[in-house]
Parts: sequence; structure tokens; C-alpha cells
Amino acid sequence: MKALSWISASLFLLLFTTIANAQPGCGSSAPGTEITKLRPVAGAPFSADIVLENSHQLSDGTHLVVKRHGQVSRDSAGRSRCELEDAHKTITVIEIVDPVAKVAIRLDTRKKFATVTHIPQTPQQAAPASTAVVEKKPEKPAMPNPRYTMEKLDSREIDGIPVTGTRSTNITEAGEAGNDKPIVTTMEHWYSSDLKLTLLSIRDDPRGGKFIDKLVNIQRIEPDPSVFHIPDGYTVKDRYCRAGDCSYDSE
Repeated sequence: MKALSWISASLFLLLFTTIANAQPGCGSSAPGTEITKLRPVAGAPFSADIVLENSHQLSDGTHLVVKRHGQVSRDSAGRSRCELEDAHKTITVIEIVDPVAKVAIRLDTRKKFATVTHIPQTPQQAAPASTAVVEKKPEKPAMPNPRYTMEKLDSREIDGIPVTGTRSTNITEAGEAGNDKPIVTTMEHWYSSDLKLTLLSIRDDPRGGKFIDKLVNIQRIEPDPSVFHIPDGYTVKDRYCRAGDCSYDSE
């Protein structure tokens, strides 16, 4: 099966942005959550555990390690589910995105409350045909940036899944951020083209420590369909989005 259409992909991203804004963690753009950004890929089901680790050494030599855990899953239709521990090591929010039904579901496990966001599908509009020939000017080659470099790493496997890696290095020169010496930050991404997903990312920044975010115990099988539905006993509130404006059904 091929990936979902670009319309469904765009819808998914809009839904994901909606729930990410409500709850940092799954799907958010903050460092340490790259592996939770699931794309609506059809025909690539899997389930896995999440491990997010941040280690940092204080000036007195004290070594701090903070870990968070969770689970992610996706079925063959592209539906996804993500749950991640909060600062209190408790999973209180579960996020489900269904690009088939065009809904995003946010479950509050403490209050037994479900918010269902509905977003209508926008019809694909074909680009108008044109017979005019537009001459393109040659693009100027990008100027090399000595403060930013990227390299490809040798391929490897994670839980038996082939991944390709890249490592980027960014240098913050002395004086740019109040620093008296250059700050070197590195980032590694290990990406599975089969799952269309980053399985491992490593971010090393002297200012915030080392972040290791990974999927473990990856099972490439169809998840239980029930995990993508609202459990019994939950109060459901519907929310509708039109042209970027979202409101509840009672508004």
C-alpha cells in the first residue's frame, strides 16, 4: 500500500498541530519529541515503546539523568496513537489521530474526558493549465556555512529495521549568546524509510545536556483496533474546525 494522498497528509498535519498545541509531548516540535511525530503512512503498521532520556552534568560534577516513557502505535490505515509520561511520571493524556475519519482525539485519563476535533477534508483543486513557457533563472549555489555541517553516517539496524543516519554540527560562535567560547551542538537522526519515522535521535548540547530519544521493542504487526477508539465511560465533547477556526458544537 502506498502512503495516503497529499490531502490526507495535510489533514493529518493540521490535526497533529491541533493536539500538539494542547499537550506538549506527542507530536510537539520541542526537542526530545522527534520520534513521536508519526506520519499517516498506510501499510506500515507498528507498535513500540518510547524512551526519552536527558542527561546533564552540573558544574560540581553531579550527573543528572531524567527519563520519560510511553508508547506509540500506527495501523495499516495510518491511524496513530501516542501516550507519553508527564513530569510526574504519569500518563494522563493520550492522543489519537485518525486521517480516515478526519478526527483527532485527546483523551484525559484522569477526568475520563475525550475531546474529538473534526476537520473537513478540502477538495483537491487542480492547478490551472497554462501554455505559457516561463524561463527559469539558474539558481545560485548555496554558500557554504562553516558554522553548520551535515554528514551521512553508515547504515545500521535498530530492532532489525534498516535505518540511515545523519549527523549535523552547529557552532555558536563566542559572543553570540553571552558565551566566551564557541558552543558546539550535534544532532543525530536515524530514519527508517520503511516506517517513514525517526527511530533514534541524539542531541548533544552543552547548555541542556544530552537528549537520547528512541523507540524500543518495535513490533511490526497490526495493533489492536480498540486502541484507536474512545474507551467506554468517557464523556465526549465534539470540536469542529473550519478554515483554521475551531469551536465546540455548543458554541
